[in-house]
Amino acid sequence: MSLSSSILPKSITEDFTKATISRAHAYCNQYSIKSLQATSDDGINFVIKSEVFGSGKEAYSQSIFVDVNSRAKTLLSILDAECSCPVGYFCKHIYAVLFMFNKSLAERLTESTAYTPITATKSVSAPPTKKAKIPASHFDKAAFERQFNDNIRLEKSTLLSQGKAPSNLVIAYQLVAFKEGQQLSYRIEASYVRILKSGDGYGKPQSANLTNIVAGYAKYPDCADIKDLEIFKYLQAQINRYAIHLPSLTGEYGAQFLKLLIATERFFVGDIVMGKHCTLAPDLKLDIDWSEVNGTFRFNAQINGKTNTKIIPTTPAFYIDGNKMGQIVNDIPGNQLALLNTLKDISKDDMSFVRHTIEKSTLGKQIKFPSKVKKLKTEKITPKAIAHFSKGSSVNWPHYGFFADVSFEYDGTRFEPHESGTHIIEHNGRLIEKDIKFEKAKLETLGGFGFVKSRRAYFGYGNQAHKPFGESYILNSNPYLEPEEQWEGFYVEDLEDFKLLGWQVEFDDDFAHHYIVADDIDIGIEEGAQNDWFNVHLSVNHNGNTIDLQPLIMQYLQKGLNKEEHDLVAIVDKNHRLKIDYSIIEPVINSLFELNDERGGTLKLSKYQIGALMSLEEQLGKSGAIDYSKANALKRFVDSLKDTTKLPLLDTPKEVQATLRDYQRYGVSWMDFLSKHEMGGLLADDMGLGKTLQTLTWLQLQHDTDKDFGTSLIIAPTSVVGNWIREAEKFTPKLTILLLHGSERAEHYDNLLNYDIVVTSYPLILKDEEIHRQNTYSALILDEAQTIKNAKTKQAQSIFTLSAKHRFCLTGTPLENHLGELWSQFNFLMPGFLGNDSQFRKHFKNPIEKHQDSDRLKILKSRIAPFMLRRTKALVAKDLPEKTESIEIIELPNTQKQLYESVRMTMEKKVRELLKKQGLAKSHIHILDALLKLRQSCCHPQLVKLESAKKVHESAKLDYLLEMLTELAAEKRKVLVFSQFVEMLDLIALELGKHKIQYVQLTGQTKNRQKLIDDFSDNADITVFLISLKAGGTGLNLVAADTVIHFDPWWNPAVEAQATDRAYRIGQDKPVTVYKLIAKDSVEEKILKLQQKKADLASGLYNKDGQADFKLSENDLLNLFEPIV
Repeated sequence: MSLSSSILPKSITEDFTKATISRAHAYCNQYSIKSLQATSDDGINFVIKSEVFGSGKEAYSQSIFVDVNSRAKTLLSILDAECSCPVGYFCKHIYAVLFMFNKSLAERLTESTAYTPITATKSVSAPPTKKAKIPASHFDKAAFERQFNDNIRLEKSTLLSQGKAPSNLVIAYQLVAFKEGQQLSYRIEASYVRILKSGDGYGKPQSANLTNIVAGYAKYPDCADIKDLEIFKYLQAQINRYAIHLPSLTGEYGAQFLKLLIATERFFVGDIVMGKHCTLAPDLKLDIDWSEVNGTFRFNAQINGKTNTKIIPTTPAFYIDGNKMGQIVNDIPGNQLALLNTLKDISKDDMSFVRHTIEKSTLGKQIKFPSKVKKLKTEKITPKAIAHFSKGSSVNWPHYGFFADVSFEYDGTRFEPHESGTHIIEHNGRLIEKDIKFEKAKLETLGGFGFVKSRRAYFGYGNQAHKPFGESYILNSNPYLEPEEQWEGFYVEDLEDFKLLGWQVEFDDDFAHHYIVADDIDIGIEEGAQNDWFNVHLSVNHNGNTIDLQPLIMQYLQKGLNKEEHDLVAIVDKNHRLKIDYSIIEPVINSLFELNDERGGTLKLSKYQIGALMSLEEQLGKSGAIDYSKANALKRFVDSLKDTTKLPLLDTPKEVQATLRDYQRYGVSWMDFLSKHEMGGLLADDMGLGKTLQTLTWLQLQHDTDKDFGTSLIIAPTSVVGNWIREAEKFTPKLTILLLHGSERAEHYDNLLNYDIVVTSYPLILKDEEIHRQNTYSALILDEAQTIKNAKTKQAQSIFTLSAKHRFCLTGTPLENHLGELWSQFNFLMPGFLGNDSQFRKHFKNPIEKHQDSDRLKILKSRIAPFMLRRTKALVAKDLPEKTESIEIIELPNTQKQLYESVRMTMEKKVRELLKKQGLAKSHIHILDALLKLRQSCCHPQLVKLESAKKVHESAKLDYLLEMLTELAAEKRKVLVFSQFVEMLDLIALELGKHKIQYVQLTGQTKNRQKLIDDFSDNADITVFLISLKAGGTGLNLVAADTVIHFDPWWNPAVEAQATDRAYRIGQDKPVTVYKLIAKDSVEEKILKLQQKKADLASGLYNKDGQADFKLSENDLLNLFEPIV
């Protein structure tokens, strides 16, 4: 619980310094308070009598007078307070009492409230050890030794009082004796007294709180003379404003103060009214000796032969002789003389202890002992350091946590540390001297492990013989962590080091926080009752017992814990907890995030999630890490997937009318391998490498080897369905094929399964969805599979529901913009292979794209590697002619440049306002529109639908293109010109007509595509093919062309590459030149840079070492609207 000021009212806390409140922290609990009794006659004014343990084991007494708010049940103010500690007022002990009293008001507010908490009591631990017996004696050895040693280290103390003295009086000072520990101490109290008219004596004294005056709370009284002022000035240098009493008379301060007091002639040893003021006596030598009476000894201090001399422990010491005081001539410090002067009726054995204590100090040569007082004969034994660990009950507030009760064992008997008792212990008639140096050294090591000294209570220990014995230390290594977390860290990381330092550790019998640290996980795979599922067993072996990790793993998977949080911890039995470091569990979490436990039974993975096992094996990095003894067939398949490059090349079926290159034969073998194991695959070869031919060859192979292999449904873009028909008729003429297209397709609905191949288009899938759902196809093949990159579209959802035994995707660009596109295609191929959409985003997409997590990218690449086959043209370069790419930077004329700058400034202002008002997500459409206008102004002013653009007729890029086409036509070169703007193609066509250059044009509105392709390929006079990037960028075979011109750049380089591949593909026998026309100092130059980002995302997935920053931020977008120069 916090000890903030809010717990006690401000009217209370403002009287205490922050340092005092901070020091009070350790005392604000009922176990530091020895007793607390509060009484009240009216329920408002309370008198509190209490005792609080100090820093040692002595207790200080408090008297506190407070008033409370009985309705709010809280303290209102302090009327008066006093503590017997050296500070006296506003001390940590008073604060602690007020804190506990205020805390209990709500429960205990009655006319007479008494609160006496249970206090910590030393007790003997369980057999075989026991606490040594110390003979009963009125002489407290421990107290004597502690007081003796404390006197050596005595510090000056300060005190305070309050009140107001009446005027026209003199100030009298009186010596007051009080018991402080073992010895008699003295302090001064002041009173206002009236001088009798006779001049001989004083009237009744009235208390004067002198400290209130010297602390500045009250002005000097008028009755103070020069000698009083000298006393005040001296006191001001000795005490602080928070003292309640004048300091005890000790040290040099006390001696000097006594001299000042005696000089006033108003200083009294006894009664002020009847007595005579104290005078200064001569310095006298103190004779000391010991006397024996009836077998006991006493210390004798004699002045002029007088015994029972009272000694004030100042430096030098003063003696009291009636109403006289004088300095003692002796080398022994006054505080030690005063302590020794209390030794009366000491037994012979105890005298031996006194002698042993004194002779070990610097006073050993000054104080002699009678011959009858024998020296102690002690033995030195190196003890065992014992730490008994237990968990504190919650009633131990605020010291709830884990305790080490520390003791030291000497010859089988345990004792508390040296600070808690004497240095000499009696055991079986022997005197053993504790090894204080050893004990101190051991206790000092506790702090290094986070243990701090603390009081504790023993609630819950019904049998006192079983209470932990020793001095309590609480684990507080990190106050920002819960006790269980601190203990876990100590147990797992530090306990062995703790033992190596010589500590013998013990625990309560019912201690429930032992930790088993797992160094490894046992992973077993078992074939399930259903062929499509296999069971996963995760466990830890401890002392021959198997601990099932299923509940723990599911906890991780459901909560999504990670290495920034906690390691896995779970209760194994009533005494033990299992701890698995995140580094050990991480491979399992990373790889098996798709684990299914819907029925609360065995953890399961489907056959489509086999990639998870492969990822796990790779991360574990060792053979035999997974036990496949109950899934041998699965093991063989997993092993074969690890290196699919070793697949044997299958012979091409004789029915295939083509000679396949080796890489194409391998593609067929790869498809056959996956299909035999009923797994899908993504054939991602570059455009032009023969994906269609490889697929047709695989289909022919299936029909040749499996008489039951039935109909295959191929879904392709509208622009290429005709190409599938022609390629099938050319390469696999034995296979029957149907084009399910056009308005008359309905007549074929009933006999689709009578064909070997049915080809349809993506737009028709939704229209014919019910027809296809009635059929189960032997194979379902998606051409240009990036079409289903958005899994949430109705079209993609419809395709996902189609039934087929085998599934393949064909695409040269499986990834165009983000990883979600890849997930969609694999979700079609093998549902669950990459987890569900949410799991994929969490484990792959977001870490890779947002945080550039190279480890997650590596895992993803590893998982999909066996199921995605991608070959680039570079791989088969020997089969293709040379390709040259050239970027042509074109300077815009002033009029076009001014138009561009005008559009840019307007759009930049608009976009910035939108982003500020709506944010990036809600401004997307408006930003694209603004960018569109910028790009159009680069191409031709007439594309920009603004009044200012109508006045500009120059187009640098169009002029540049016409010059190129004129030269290329003269050279009889065939050219493909791509633009994403159909209107721009129309403007180009208009100029080509003027220049007598023959051309054909393909857009989304073109009906007879194949005729245009044939005309361009076969007619030598047609040298230019104008193509809309969207309508003709895929599926066309135009190897007749040897030149490709991209009139305007597109954001995604993969789309441009596909367009280029219309000419640069298998079958091309001429060198190909690719030109990109870019307007200088424009957004088009910036698009080139963004294209590189897109390319990096794809290469990061495809290539072995690809890495990049994939994000396009708000600043990136704004940069597109800024001027380049």
